[in-house]
Amino acid sequence: MTRILFSLAILAVTLCATAQANTNEEMNIPIEVTSTGHLVVDLTLHDGEPVSAIFDTGATFAMVGGRTAARIGLIEDENGRLIDIVGLGVKGTYPVVDLGPVRFGGADSGPLTAALNRDFSLKPTDTVLPARFLPHRTLDFDFEKESLSAYDSRPRRVYHSTTSRLPVTWIHGLPFIKVEVNGKSGLALVDTGASNTFINSAFADKAARADKDFGLIEVTSSTGVVKPLRILSSRRFTFGDFKMRHFEVIVIDPAFLETVGLQDQPIMVMGLDILQHFRLQLDRDGNRLHLSKRDRRVAKMPSLFFDYN
Repeated sequence: MTRILFSLAILAVTLCATAQANTNEEMNIPIEVTSTGHLVVDLTLHDGEPVSAIFDTGATFAMVGGRTAARIGLIEDENGRLIDIVGLGVKGTYPVVDLGPVRFGGADSGPLTAALNRDFSLKPTDTVLPARFLPHRTLDFDFEKESLSAYDSRPRRVYHSTTSRLPVTWIHGLPFIKVEVNGKSGLALVDTGASNTFINSAFADKAARADKDFGLIEVTSSTGVVKPLRILSSRRFTFGDFKMRHFEVIVIDPAFLETVGLQDQPIMVMGLDILQHFRLQLDRDGNRLHLSKRDRRVAKMPSLFFDYN
C-alpha cells in the first residue's frame, strides 16, 4: 500500500460572494508556496491579530477553521446567517462570521466575512481567502519573486518569455480555460488554492486511449482513511503554447462539479503543481489568462501531496 499525504485546498463554491476589499489602489502582496504546495498570504485583523490564508482563485467565499477561530476568540451568532459550501473534502452548511476590517498587502481593506467550519483542519493554515476579495482588474502572480500584484490595467508585458493569452470562461464566478489531454479538449479551473492538478472521470475516460492508460493506487489520508484512486497516464497535455509530455494525473469527481452542473463535462482542476511554473496574470475584465514562461516545456512537480479528509 502506498502512503501519500493529500493536501488539496477546498474549492468553496457558493452563489454568494465574499465582500470585496474597499481599495482599487495597486497592491503588492508577498506570497509563499509552502512545502505542501499551497499559496499562502498574510492578513492582519482589525485588532492586530495576524492570520495566514490560502489565496484561492477557485473559491467564492472565505472559510475559517477551528484552529484559527480558537486562537482569535471567534464566536458565531447562534441566530446568525448560514451558508452552504460545497468543495473538495468540504460539504455542509456553516455559520457566517464577521472578521471585521483586515489589513492586506500593506493597505486597509474592507470587512471580511467567512464561513466558520470548526472541522476544517487543512495545513499549513485553516483559513481560505477567495481571490475575488481583491476588486482589481488584474491579479499578477510572480512566483519567482514570491509576489502578487493587483492593479487596474491590462496585464503587464513579461519580457524574454513565451506568453500565451488564453480566453477565460467564467462559470459561477470561477475561471476556466481550454486544455487538451491526448488531443481531447476539456475545461480547466485555474485554482491557486489546489496544491495538485486532477481531472474528473468524464475527462479521463475521454482522453484515455486504452484501459492500460489507467493505474490504481491506494492512498492514506491525514486521518488514516485508505482510499483507492485512479491515475491516468497520458502522452501529452497541452494548454496554449505549452506542452507537457508523459502527463500523469489523478482522477477525482468532487461534489462541487455537480453543484455547478459540470459533472458530465470533461473538467480539470489545474493546481499549483503546474501553475507555479508560470508568471500567471488573470485579467478579469478582459477575460484572459496570460501564462508566461522562458520555454514551452512544463515540468510537473513529482510529488503528490493531498489532505483528502
